[in-house]
Amino acid sequence: MSARSALAVSPFQRALGLHRANRLAEAEAGYRALLRQSPQHPDALHFLGIVLAQQGRPAEAIHFLRRATRLAPRQGAILANLGNALKDAGEPEEALRAYDQALRLAPDDATTLTNRGQLLAALGSLDEALDSHDRALALAPAMPEALNNRGCTLRDLGRPAEAIVDFATALARRPGYVDALLNRGHALRDLGREQEALHCYEEALTRRPDHAPAHASRAATLLALGHSEAALAAYEAALAQWPGNAVLRHNQARALDDLGRHDEALAAYETALRHGAPPADCHFGRGNALADLARPHEAIAAFSDALAAAPNHADARFNRALCRLRIGDFHDGWADYEARWARPKAPPLRHAHIPRWTGAEPLAGRRLLVHAEQGLGDTLQFCRYLPLLAAQGAEVILEAQAPLRRLLARLPGAAQVIGPGDACSTPHLQLPLLSLPQALGLENPLAVGPYILPEPAIAASWAERLPGQRFRIGLTCSGSAGHVRDAQRSIPLAAFAPLLAQPASFALLQDQCRPADAETLRHQPRLADMRDRLTDLSETAGLIAQLDLVITVDTSIAHLAGAMGKPTWLLLPFIPDWRWGEAGEATAWYPSMRLFRQQRPGDWAPLLAALASALKKELAAAL
Repeated sequence: MSARSALAVSPFQRALGLHRANRLAEAEAGYRALLRQSPQHPDALHFLGIVLAQQGRPAEAIHFLRRATRLAPRQGAILANLGNALKDAGEPEEALRAYDQALRLAPDDATTLTNRGQLLAALGSLDEALDSHDRALALAPAMPEALNNRGCTLRDLGRPAEAIVDFATALARRPGYVDALLNRGHALRDLGREQEALHCYEEALTRRPDHAPAHASRAATLLALGHSEAALAAYEAALAQWPGNAVLRHNQARALDDLGRHDEALAAYETALRHGAPPADCHFGRGNALADLARPHEAIAAFSDALAAAPNHADARFNRALCRLRIGDFHDGWADYEARWARPKAPPLRHAHIPRWTGAEPLAGRRLLVHAEQGLGDTLQFCRYLPLLAAQGAEVILEAQAPLRRLLARLPGAAQVIGPGDACSTPHLQLPLLSLPQALGLENPLAVGPYILPEPAIAASWAERLPGQRFRIGLTCSGSAGHVRDAQRSIPLAAFAPLLAQPASFALLQDQCRPADAETLRHQPRLADMRDRLTDLSETAGLIAQLDLVITVDTSIAHLAGAMGKPTWLLLPFIPDWRWGEAGEATAWYPSMRLFRQQRPGDWAPLLAALASALKKELAAAL
């Protein structure tokens, strides 16, 4: 080697040493100085491209790597690094070509194979991606990056349980591997194992406390687990590292909304929108916050904005339906309400193989299956429409929930009442129960008199059990604990103590009690515990028939009492279900019902005081 060549090598080795020491800016300066002296130096071009890519400057890196490949076209490593830079620059097709060229020159390069697989997965070619990762692992079975990348591809293929094995193996090979920890957490969440996923994210944060994606994933998991306060703090930690991330800002707003801080959530959604978060998601969030702030007209406008940005946003259309129905806009509300079947988490529509009745097809001589689809209260409320179908000549078969089958056997308009899965004559047409108002073209509730009557034998049996008692009141303080808004609608039984002190006899109408309520019940001798006798709603109806008044939170008992025409006092949360409207004490659904509305979210005390005062007057007039 000549003296001149030796002098040319020395600056490269110095720059390479700086590069290996992670002194990237100094290494870059060294490579550039060398290239000013030797513009055609392939190694300097190659490594300058690498150092630029490492600094997050892939477009500049591509320029130097392309020059290096022209000077050394048989070096697979240069082509592989060109592929990496092209991938980072958002040019996946060119990156794939570079990887393929590199592998023709060096087919046993496991790193290039797994990088190629990662790129194929991003392009949606998942089976090819999996094959590329498998080839990499055949060459390097213990390679953590290949195991992690294959796990990601398995997740994309909908195989999270297999993916977890790859992530665990990657972590065994490289303990504390942050990417594998995060991806294992994601796969665990796919399987609904939220608590285990949370541990993965928290371990990742012990390794990298400033890792914004780990904070974001931890926050999302906490939110899913219902730990909204902790989720909000985690989103704030993520935003401290990643302040411009619009998705994080959107999710921060969701956490605020979940905490009931709706004004702050509304402002946060608007901030997320300004930062570039998806407009449909932000407007949908704004609509939810406005609805919870009792501003349904503005919520409707926000949901409409969401639908303008994403016309197929079924959740926005469904939530707009709830607001429209709440303000009495039944024409547009019922139309939007059909979006319930297109929502991402909607159950499949049962009996979809039977033609659907749209309201246009003649019903005379046709057998129509009307099937329940939501809660017991919904079935009790909407079965009022069956006589209208029978009046058009239909033979109506009602498929109701099992606890209602006996009660509804004598329902007007129903030729037959069956339970889920029961055999019946083959229907000509079918319709979900809550689609009846739209199909019938009804723009207002159908106000009817009592349309559910107890079985005479059951009513007589209850009359014998309650002889000669004074003013009889049935009480329901809670519904199903699994209801999405149970925390808003149910009230601790202990809060009813002022009512139970009044001169009347009381009977518990619910068949289940929360532990705290059961303890209260033990110390309320004036409240008769009927749970062991209320084996189905036919028994409950028989008991209600003997009462003078029903006092209840918003659960199926309210609908049963209302459908029987029994005087009913219904206690409503600040944001009531759509069917009870925005204001007033009366409801067109049940003429015998009186509504008591909460004035502030979560504050039942004033409402219960008003209820006690009203009951005192009622008893004074009756006794």
